[in-house]
Amino acid sequence: MHKCSALNRSVEEFFTMDVEEQVLTVFHGFKVGPLQPTTGQHWIQGSSTTDGLVTHILKHDGSDCQVGGRSLWTASDARGGITGRLREWLACAGASLDSDPQTFLQPAKQSEAVGFAPHLRTMGFSMQLVVEYKSTGDGVQSFLRVNVLPRWTVRKGTDWLQLPGRSGSHIALRKRTAMGVA
Repeated sequence: MHKCSALNRSVEEFFTMDVEEQVLTVFHGFKVGPLQPTTGQHWIQGSSTTDGLVTHILKHDGSDCQVGGRSLWTASDARGGITGRLREWLACAGASLDSDPQTFLQPAKQSEAVGFAPHLRTMGFSMQLVVEYKSTGDGVQSFLRVNVLPRWTVRKGTDWLQLPGRSGSHIALRKRTAMGVA
């Protein structure tokens, strides 16, 4: 006869495999509402979401940055979203998962950075997309830049499972804490 006994064990899990290769898709658009004319100026009322929109993805120095193999996305190219790998989006911000989080703080705040992890991979971050729209005679151009904001990223979870047995059921718990990019 086989006896089951309670077994306690601890398992450490580390990082998501190949997180740099995860695909991120961005959708964006704009809408213009009614505008009130002022003396001597005439305003045209209209709205759009993506028709004729051209998106330029730029690095902070203003140079082109490729995401999904291109830095210029027309409305037809971006119909299914602007899609690229995490490493491409991070490169547009001048970052990688192995970057030191302190390099993304403003110089005045770097002295306050106590307790930071050695790299973004283990600390986590928020990725901020800044989009500027400009109307031209040919349509609307948008200029997209990526910012990285170091943030401690922690996710806690508990899973439980009720296991049947001869002398009643047993509950198995699994508690997890994940930090960094997941």
